[in-house]
Amino acid sequence: GARIKEGALRVLASRTGEERAFLLPTRYGSVAGPSAARIARRADQVTRIGGLVALVTAPLGLALTGDPGLAGQISAAAAVLLAAPLLAARRGAESPLIAAAASAGHRGVIYQDAAAMEAAGRVATAAVCAEGVITEGRPEVVELHTDGSRTEVLAMIMGAEATVDHPIASALMRYGRAEGVSPAAMRRPQRRRGRGVTALNTRGEPFVIGTRQLLLDEGVSVAALDAIADSFEARGQTALFVGVGGKVRAVVAIQDAVRPGARAAVQRLFDLGIDVVLLSADHRATVEALAGPLDVTNVKAELLPEEQGEAVKLLRDAGGLSAALGRLPFDKEPLESSDVPLYMGHAGLPEDGRGVAIATRDVRDAAAALWIAKAARAEATRGVVLSVGGGGVLMAAAAMGWVIPGFAATLAAAIDAFVLPAGARLLRRIERRLPPN
Repeated sequence: GARIKEGALRVLASRTGEERAFLLPTRYGSVAGPSAARIARRADQVTRIGGLVALVTAPLGLALTGDPGLAGQISAAAAVLLAAPLLAARRGAESPLIAAAASAGHRGVIYQDAAAMEAAGRVATAAVCAEGVITEGRPEVVELHTDGSRTEVLAMIMGAEATVDHPIASALMRYGRAEGVSPAAMRRPQRRRGRGVTALNTRGEPFVIGTRQLLLDEGVSVAALDAIADSFEARGQTALFVGVGGKVRAVVAIQDAVRPGARAAVQRLFDLGIDVVLLSADHRATVEALAGPLDVTNVKAELLPEEQGEAVKLLRDAGGLSAALGRLPFDKEPLESSDVPLYMGHAGLPEDGRGVAIATRDVRDAAAALWIAKAARAEATRGVVLSVGGGGVLMAAAAMGWVIPGFAATLAAAIDAFVLPAGARLLRRIERRLPPN
């Protein structure tokens, strides 16, 4: 029942149930239920139908073979049975999924099930929530510009933010304490999610701290300090305006450092052919300053949480599956609106029964989760196509008497030798392409 606010916790589990993440990889080859991967279900169908096809085709070999002799006919029938790719088709689909799940789990990446992994492997667009994913998620106040009493304004800010559970509120409180300021008594503080906080000071004057839009909604003009805020936003900082008694009194600059490896993670998504969209509630200038070094050109800024969810739905409707990279509870709406939600800093299984949990807050691990899923899907597809396609051609050739049993068995064994170790081959590829961060 505990929630880790900062740091990490290592737990030694002596017993785990069937639904625990440690045992999930063992069920990734399952072909039953909605949790099964589509490629595994199709391979199972091939295995079931393929046996019947082989039994039907073998007698045909007795009639269709070019060798009219009994020995030739029996040889053709035997060659058909030896060429049937039943084992390779099933194992070729299962082993990459199981291997990928085990390797990802070792890296702190947990797919809800095989269907979630397959969906992650088909992602075409990734909506990345900027705060706490691209950035560190630990903002700090770097400057407070005010045209009045600095101590008074800061005390009111602290009083309004004291009960708010949000990283920016925590940053404002840390800054005030470092300045030696105590929170002022504020009445009726109310958080406006995605915008800021409103309250009343002891004189009954309306107090507001937040975005431009929030102050404008509250009837406060920001023109007097807009130029200063522009300079903050041009540097990639978040500008928060402070209004007291219907007038703008201060503007606060907040900086959230870019997370190490963010550029490499975004590049990996580009390499996968995934379009990257950066989502943020910040002003467009701030978000564009953040997106520039990442080479991200598609930016959705100044969006309320529900608007971010709608933006993700539009991406999904544009074609292909959409993924969202975010944190709970801050990015709940875009995560719920995506086809493949990737929950950053989330231990265990996703709460909504779908998607991917990333134990760390390292965006490189999220990019690796999509890479592993795509690699597993490609390896499984390759194995099924080779075993079914190659085995089918071999069976047809055997039925016509063009392939003797020994040669058919040799070719079938060669197909098996390539397809069956697909899981081990994928593990080696993952180790080469995804070294530890």
